[in-house]
Amino acid sequence: QLDKLNKELPEALKKSILQEAIQGKLVPQNPKDEPAQKLLEKIRKEKQDLVKQGVLKKNSLEEIPIDEDGKIFDIPESWAWCNLSMIAETMLGKTKSPQKDKGKQQPYLCSINVYWEGIRLDTVKEMPFSDSEKVRYSVRKGDLLICEGGECGRAAIWEKDDEIFYQNALHRVRFYKGIDAHYFRWCLYLYKNAGWLNEHIKGETIKHLVQNELDSIVFPLPPLAEQKRIVTKLEQLFKAL
Repeated sequence: QLDKLNKELPEALKKSILQEAIQGKLVPQNPKDEPAQKLLEKIRKEKQDLVKQGVLKKNSLEEIPIDEDGKIFDIPESWAWCNLSMIAETMLGKTKSPQKDKGKQQPYLCSINVYWEGIRLDTVKEMPFSDSEKVRYSVRKGDLLICEGGECGRAAIWEKDDEIFYQNALHRVRFYKGIDAHYFRWCLYLYKNAGWLNEHIKGETIKHLVQNELDSIVFPLPPLAEQKRIVTKLEQLFKAL
């Protein structure tokens, strides 16, 4: 019983700490922080500018309405509810097609590389990527990668400067305006372990977290500065567990 308790207690504490974190109870709010609602307004403006420049398509401005049922707890006044369609560019990776594939062989990431503790590179596959595909399916430092199948929702951040690509077993999430990918990785970790992701995962035998469902998940968004404070505090606490 003691062994069982020693094994389960750190995970239970982790879950409890994360719940405090995403409800705004882990670190104090600073009234000088720019409210999250202002951040959302700035992101909308940035996306409008990118559409005018031809960098983004016009449908990138479309946002999935916030599902009121997703607001499962109270958050501080300076926070806001959001979904990924409002704060990030999300996209599935390349689908392998031996008959159509062109270009040089390139290393790419798939679900066997993405784990909660980080990205494992002991087994890295290769396939051809054309020049346009290399632009479309690149992974940049700071991108959040989320498993579409397998353990749906499992996520990690690409922390390296090296160029790499990804395939369609993964969603790439690229945040706007310096939003902290580490904060949202911890959100996903809690949502997964608390069962809050289940309603978004589709399929009877083979499970999938499809693009529209991922984009519609409702998350609490703190001000940018508070995101950093939360991530720093979480890292300190989890080192002690």
